[in-house]
Amino acid sequence: MVTVVSMDDSRLPDPSRPPCWRWLLAGEILEGLHADMDDSDGDLQALVAFRAAMAAGQENNNQALAAAHKVFVEDGPQRWELEARLLAGQANAMIAERCGLTAEAVTWYESIFFNIRGKLKAVGYIRQHVIGAGIDCGFRNDELRAFWAWLTFSAQPLVIERLIDTFHRVRQSGEPPTLSVYLRADANVAPRLQAFVASAVVPHFGPAGKAWTEIKLLQLEAEATADPDRRALLRERARDYLIRCGQACLAAKPLPKFRRPAAQPVKRASSDGKQQGMGIRRALTDDPVLRAMADDLGQARVLMDGIES
Repeated sequence: MVTVVSMDDSRLPDPSRPPCWRWLLAGEILEGLHADMDDSDGDLQALVAFRAAMAAGQENNNQALAAAHKVFVEDGPQRWELEARLLAGQANAMIAERCGLTAEAVTWYESIFFNIRGKLKAVGYIRQHVIGAGIDCGFRNDELRAFWAWLTFSAQPLVIERLIDTFHRVRQSGEPPTLSVYLRADANVAPRLQAFVASAVVPHFGPAGKAWTEIKLLQLEAEATADPDRRALLRERARDYLIRCGQACLAAKPLPKFRRPAAQPVKRASSDGKQQGMGIRRALTDDPVLRAMADDLGQARVLMDGIES
């Protein structure tokens, strides 16, 4: 019989400890890297027995833990969605229903592989261990897990459902689970939603900084014109250019050249500079795509409000 240790109290608040710390610690225990201590951590005790049986090729009766382990090692969209929903603070029963698991399996997964519920307000911890640098530098094509984590950690529940459901709906058989699923040219995804995903992909510095400048200028010009057709054209051009920039970033290709629409005499919505400035600020507040262009990625709730409309 294996006698297991609990982590020393001095290690509990350690911000360098990853969410799967119990899984890692159980491995160290089995390798003899820890001295025997008490068995006050029941989950850790069960995990060590599970890992010992697995290493010996024996069958383990803990089917819920086995299911959680399978999700963890497969490291695919099911795992990423499960973790994203845990970050969103959803109940285990709801997560189980959406991810095709039992509530007990979700409970085991959170305890052993993604021990995060007690740290949902620890923004720095979650950025370090789950989200990574994509929030500052733009998410790469293979960072769907980090993108969902950022999204669900920061957004409203309806937005979470919209983005995850859209991914499952439009992903083709055999298609790699990447962010390109959203921006594929033939994907049946609303351009407004594609623009939001692109806004999380295109960095705000380097060569992409000029692209963002052109996009924002188009949007501001759109709000300054009284011609509704011209306004719609400018908004569409800005959105489409952002999507094409996102596609280029995900494919690691140079950004496309920007072609400004032909200039036309623009009637101002108001001759009063103060009124016009208020109109532009109001547009920045009301249009979720424009907010995605104008705001920092860290201001996720501002980016998200109303995108489902």
